[in-house]
Amino acid sequence: MIEVSDETLAELIEPGAVVLIGETHGTCEFPQLVGRLVELAVEQGLPVLLGLEVPISEQPVIDAFLAGGGGPGEVEALTASSFWHRPPVRDDGRAGAGLLDLFMTARQAASGGTVRVFAFDQPWAQLGTIATPEVAAMLNTPRDQFMAETAAAAIEGWAASEGRGFTVLLAGNMHTRIVRYPGFDEPHLAELLVERFPALVTLDGHWTGGQFRAATSPRGAEIHDAGAIPTPGGSVGRHNRDEEVQRYGHHGWVNVGLLTPSLPVG
Repeated sequence: MIEVSDETLAELIEPGAVVLIGETHGTCEFPQLVGRLVELAVEQGLPVLLGLEVPISEQPVIDAFLAGGGGPGEVEALTASSFWHRPPVRDDGRAGAGLLDLFMTARQAASGGTVRVFAFDQPWAQLGTIATPEVAAMLNTPRDQFMAETAAAAIEGWAASEGRGFTVLLAGNMHTRIVRYPGFDEPHLAELLVERFPALVTLDGHWTGGQFRAATSPRGAEIHDAGAIPTPGGSVGRHNRDEEVQRYGHHGWVNVGLLTPSLPVG
C-alpha cells in the first residue's frame, strides 16, 4: 500500500500536465501509485492518458481488455503473450501482478471517465523467430528514441482529440532521467520528451525499504531487498536548484514507502 496521500498526489494533477514516474521494476507500489493518479484525475473530470513501458505489440490485447466488461477469460487473454511469461534470463520484473493490478485499476477508472492506456516500448520479439522488416526497423532504432517518439505521438494525438487532459507515464527510472547518466551514449526517454513538452515533470521513485523483483544479474528477475532512500515516506518533492536536477537527473521524487515484490502471473 502506497504511503502517498491523495491530497499530495492531487497536487500533480492539472489540465495539460505530463508526469513521468521513474520506478524500479517489479513492485506493487509504483503501479499502484500511477493507478491512483489515474483515478484521482478521472474524479476531477479530466481525460487521462496512461503510458506504460510495455511492448507496442501488446496494444491490441490492452485495448480489448480496457473495452471488456470483466468477463471470463479477459485476464488470461491480456496476459497470454510471451511478454508476461518470459524465460528467466529475459525476465526483468515488469510483467507481474503489480502491472496487472494497474490494468484492472485503469479499466475500472474508465467506467467513470475517459481513460486510454498505450504501450510505448519496442515490440516484443520471440527468440528464434524472424522479424518482419517493419518490426526489424523498430528494433534497430535506439530504444529510448523509439519510446520517446511513440509516447510523443500518443500525447500529441490525445491532446488533439481530448484537449487538456492529464498524462502519466510509468517507466524504469533510468529512462525517466532528463539528464544523461554518465557512460550513456544515447539520450533517455525523458531527456527527449522534455524537448517536446517543456512543462513535463519527471519524478524519481523512492522508497523506505521492502523488497522488489527485478533483474540485477544475467539470471533475470529475482527478489531483492530495497535499501531505504533518505526522503520521507509518502513525500513528493521538487529539486529547487538546477545543480540538484543535474545531480539527480529528475525534477524531483515521490517516496511510496515500503515496497512489496510484484510476482509473476499465471
